[in-house]
Amino acid sequence: MEDKQVFGWSGKVLRVDLTTGSITDEPTLPKYQPFVGGAGIGYKVIWDEVPPEADAFDPSNRIVFGVGPLTATEAPGSARVVVVSKSPHVYEDKAPKRSLTTHSSIGGSWAVNLKLAGFDAVVIYGKAEKPVYLWIHDGKAEIKDASGLWGQDTFATKDKIIQELATTGVEVAAIGQAGENLVRFTPIISPSGNAAGQGGFGAVMGSKNLKAIAVSGKGTIKVARPKEFRDDVVYTHSVMTQMSMNPKSLPWTAGIDPYATSFEDLWKRQDIGMFCAPELNSKYRVGKEGCAGCPVRCYDVVDVPGIGKGSMHCVQYFYAFTGKDGEETYFAKDLADKYCINAYEMFLMIPWLLSLNDKGILTEKDLPFSAYPGKEFISTLLHKIAFREGIGDVLAEGVARASERLKVYDDLLKEEYAQYLPGPAEFSVAWSSYGGHGFCGHYDGRNWLVDGMLWAMHSRDPHDHAHGNIGLTFWSNLLVEESKKIASIVYGSPDAVSSIGNIQYNEAEVRASIYAEHRAELKDALTLCDWIFPLYVSPYADRKPPYIGDTSIENRLFSTATGVTTSEQELLKMGECINNLARAIMVREMGLRDIRNAHDVLPEHFFVNRNPIGGAPPVDRENFEKAKDTYYRLRGWDVGTGLPTRLKLEQLGLKDVADELEKLNLLV
Repeated sequence: MEDKQVFGWSGKVLRVDLTTGSITDEPTLPKYQPFVGGAGIGYKVIWDEVPPEADAFDPSNRIVFGVGPLTATEAPGSARVVVVSKSPHVYEDKAPKRSLTTHSSIGGSWAVNLKLAGFDAVVIYGKAEKPVYLWIHDGKAEIKDASGLWGQDTFATKDKIIQELATTGVEVAAIGQAGENLVRFTPIISPSGNAAGQGGFGAVMGSKNLKAIAVSGKGTIKVARPKEFRDDVVYTHSVMTQMSMNPKSLPWTAGIDPYATSFEDLWKRQDIGMFCAPELNSKYRVGKEGCAGCPVRCYDVVDVPGIGKGSMHCVQYFYAFTGKDGEETYFAKDLADKYCINAYEMFLMIPWLLSLNDKGILTEKDLPFSAYPGKEFISTLLHKIAFREGIGDVLAEGVARASERLKVYDDLLKEEYAQYLPGPAEFSVAWSSYGGHGFCGHYDGRNWLVDGMLWAMHSRDPHDHAHGNIGLTFWSNLLVEESKKIASIVYGSPDAVSSIGNIQYNEAEVRASIYAEHRAELKDALTLCDWIFPLYVSPYADRKPPYIGDTSIENRLFSTATGVTTSEQELLKMGECINNLARAIMVREMGLRDIRNAHDVLPEHFFVNRNPIGGAPPVDRENFEKAKDTYYRLRGWDVGTGLPTRLKLEQLGLKDVADELEKLNLLV
């Protein structure tokens, strides 16, 4: 397809072999069009090119950075890139020797620069003989020496690369010392405050001797129907909000009239920063900023004397939740970013470590527990992890694997750690001890069935890209009756929504979880912000029903941008296709037929303990298994094993995937 016929997409996928130094490209279309972009391209590459037995640190592993057809357009919330690779972070105790594929994403300006440099994705494989960084610009790429950068933190790396390149508008995604030392939960940091946090993809870069990727884009992206697209963008601005928030939401700024806010003022509606770290933000916040072109501006800019200036958002406030608000919170975040350590892993690790200290399993010889929650404790902990020193070598494996090493894995599956959090219970609602699959719990399956199903079925913490339902049921703060009216339209049934902890285990709740998964995959393919899309909720009480958003927006933006006219249901079918492809990759990598019991499970503590934050009763094991029956049936998968079926895969255009799984005896 000629460039002049391509709308929305840039039209090329860049391929870099670090072993040979070969740099090539291929057309994005038509090969990757069924998978849209972003995560879809990434999963397609992994399926086609990465052996299921390959380790995350094997040179044959691919790490794919993919943007979507809406990135670098005026579509709000589209400044994102999704990273897909075999993950050193994901952990399944039924297949502990296997590296499994997952994804993460980065906001900011890096994604926009990649797209404007001429590429919809970058596929990187092999291993360089010595440290290198990748320089992408003007439709081409160069592999450059990074020997002088090895051993540097992410911030210093960015500064030195920009100085060396002497080019305006350069954005850098880099790793610090933790990535070089293959810490399993190392993110990829774009030192403007953004990161591909969970998944350990910084360690994948480290295993390839890839220190950073610098991008600069000066091109343009053409849209198919400019006037209609602009109208859709304006309409999106008129109804969009952050995380389903409205005047009833707790973080809504008092006195803000949603009808009076303009494009430039949308960010004034919500104040998550004061909700997460009131002391830090009341003393040191100096502004707000957001990803490129986004009016929500959800990042708080803080300037702490003696530490520095930077931006923070959501779980980057991890030490306010697990240690101390104020200077210590920013100190911890800043140091974690420099070393390249995932904040969400620390959200679980710190209370878990405090519990081990109480039990005498770890002592002052391992970490300065007596200095907790001061700077000495967190700085020592982060340093030991980043450089794999002492107990840090064990902790660098992540909580799940470290608990195996320390012979306390069964305790991790059964125990709650909320008592080790310093704040009030409601302060940590987005947390639930160990969530499974190697990750810190993020929201709680005891509160709503949708969250439990998402956790059981996904390859990692699902709330990196599936916030929609928790936005409707929690962050909106709407009455249950109001949420049910929205659920009737979004999910097709009011029974998909219930009050917190009042799970019904009905088909409507299961359908809602499947819908949420398709929406999530679609969003990561387009690529759009999970804190905005899908728009289940708007801030306006005079809509019918009150506060409902508009879930057709993604389809409208995609159609007018690319010229590929689809219905909302047709576009959702693409999300289902990506979801099934990701499932097939996981099945092939685990190499087990009983995926239902080997993967699609929750840690034991969800079934035996009340939720210590809110008091929701334990998940009913029998009813949860019945809900899984319903889930597999609705998905068209095998109920007994959880395996995909040939019929479903062929319906989604994935016959080659079905053929491969059948050869491996992993298809029903």
